[in-house]
Amino acid sequence: MTTTAKVPTDIAIAQAAELRPVADIAAELGLDDEEIELYGKYKAKVRLSAVARRKPKDGWCWSPGSTPRPRAKGSPR
Repeated sequence: MTTTAKVPTDIAIAQAAELRPVADIAAELGLDDEEIELYGKYKAKVRLSAVARRKPKDGWCWSPGSTPRPRAKGSPR
């Protein structure tokens, strides 16, 4: 089996992305200034208190430093 389309590399995808200031994204999400710790214009940490005050939506599980994924059956909330 041969492929006809060339798959872009990870770095090519990252370089093609249009960055948005994280402060704007935090404001859209309703995060307070005290709930985020900015590390430059495009990087920030979100305090656990901000995560704790929000209820999980649609069964998605958020883990620090990873991609959100559907919650496994039987896992605690």
